Amino acid sequence: MAEGGNLVSVDFEVFGKVQGVFFRRYTQKKAKELHIVGWVMNTHRGTVLWDN
Repeated sequence: MAEGGNLVSVDFEVFGKVQGVFFRRYTQKKAKELHIVGWVMNTHRGTVLWDN
């Protein structure tokens, strides 16, 4: 939760060389450490999309 108790919503897309499942696994681990919820998926364009 952001400072002051407010929730923050962010969507982003990663462009560049992505190593498939290992990037998603790393992202999931880091998100859990930071108490971030959402989902990550590969797109048909070869990018990775994070949405919450």
